[in-house]
Amino acid sequence: MPAERDVSPADVLAVVVVYVPHLRGYFTNRLAVVRLSLESLIRHKPAETKVLVFDNGSCAAVRALLDGWVGSGEIDFILRSRTNIGTPAAIQTVFRLGIRPVIAYGDDDVFYYPSWLEPQLEILSRFPAAGMVSGVPTLDGADHAVGATLQAARGDRSAHIDKQGRIPEAWEQDWALSTGRDPLERAERARTTDVPRLDWRGMNLFVGATHFQYIGWAERLAACLPTTWPMSLMGNMRELDEAIDRQGYLRLSTPERHTRHMGNAVGTGLRQEAAGHGFKIAPLLSPPRLTWAEMRLERIRRVHSKVWVTYRHIGRLLDGEAIVSDAFAQAEGLVKRGAAPKEAGKT
Repeated sequence: MPAERDVSPADVLAVVVVYVPHLRGYFTNRLAVVRLSLESLIRHKPAETKVLVFDNGSCAAVRALLDGWVGSGEIDFILRSRTNIGTPAAIQTVFRLGIRPVIAYGDDDVFYYPSWLEPQLEILSRFPAAGMVSGVPTLDGADHAVGATLQAARGDRSAHIDKQGRIPEAWEQDWALSTGRDPLERAERARTTDVPRLDWRGMNLFVGATHFQYIGWAERLAACLPTTWPMSLMGNMRELDEAIDRQGYLRLSTPERHTRHMGNAVGTGLRQEAAGHGFKIAPLLSPPRLTWAEMRLERIRRVHSKVWVTYRHIGRLLDGEAIVSDAFAQAEGLVKRGAAPKEAGKT
């Protein structure tokens, strides 16, 4: 295995992609989520680590929130798109800017615990072949694209592989609640699913990495992204995992939970935890009432039926979440021109 590679917080650019088109429907409580996410990142990161936000076509309230942090210097760089160009295109733009050698990526609904970055940096330093390191192990992060990681561990006599590792049920239940899934079903999966755990180079690690928060070498991550401009608004993250694995890079996670997914609202459990860390969170707003058509469809079909999914997709378009057709052309022009991000406090 290659020699260890020194890396420090001063080498890191923390990147957050923000998308809140309005504060209705799914996004009713999203302003509080984004506020807590960025407050926890800024407060709990090392001072030397810079922050870049990609504002992916957010509404005026969110733009004002971000402008406040830009004005105070807590957000160091900001990129803005008039409309949503999608997460894949946003990260493709940012990862190739070359501002810092290491990217610490997070969605806009991630909570960062104190000292969230340092344990991930230690893994990146100890394992020069690492391609992606996450601050929390997840079942979804370990169920694919781990061939190169396991092969490298098997080829190192100093590495011990526990094939029957378990991710704590409570962590998977929290993730299920934040994504609208069944927490009991998720707990059962955590109890019965083997996730390889490694004792390697004096560190305890889980195999796999998650999409909502990870760190890695910017050049390496960029090289594993598609060479063409992505046209999807979401997805393509498993393709990034697979490309990292194909290149022989490792996907690893810390054994402890240093970051946490929130979803579209700050849940009760996290509210209590965040309050314990000194954060103030706006009261939870009531979800919007179902329309007559939604209630009727709910009686006729299960939520996961194809008819329901199609209906909800149309509803999102009518609710103002449609994407303007020239967004991709606009974004492609940004990349081709090599536009640099705006640095806070500078014009």
